[in-house]
Amino acid sequence: MSRFVEVEGALINVDHIVSVQRHKNYTLSIFLDNGNVVKVDCACGHIWKAIAGRDFLVATAPCGGVSAAIDNEEGTRFYPVRQLGITGDGKVRPLCVQTDRVEFLDDWPGYKGMVYTAPPVDGPGP
Repeated sequence: MSRFVEVEGALINVDHIVSVQRHKNYTLSIFLDNGNVVKVDCACGHIWKAIAGRDFLVATAPCGGVSAAIDNEEGTRFYPVRQLGITGDGKVRPLCVQTDRVEFLDDWPGYKGMVYTAPPVDGPGP
């Protein structure tokens, strides 16, 4: 299945992107396999992340015994992570699947990382 990104009102199939060049003035040059070059003259951080696949889920994996540490005004809270998401850019990111929508916990303000909430099991279990 192809993945498309929106670039200045046009949809680009990422399968046809040969390379992307980031310039010092925060513009992008997107080189396509047909020889065309799309230039983006804006603060392009979100486009760069979309092309890389930062928020595009490729697969999920269940997990247990892991929590996401989130700092707030009252201290650090630990939210259980029951699913990990593997994204298009190859990262493994914690997912929040306890509500009616899926969110990446590492996008939450105050995210400090994942921690074990149960000690790892040494050797074979019962």
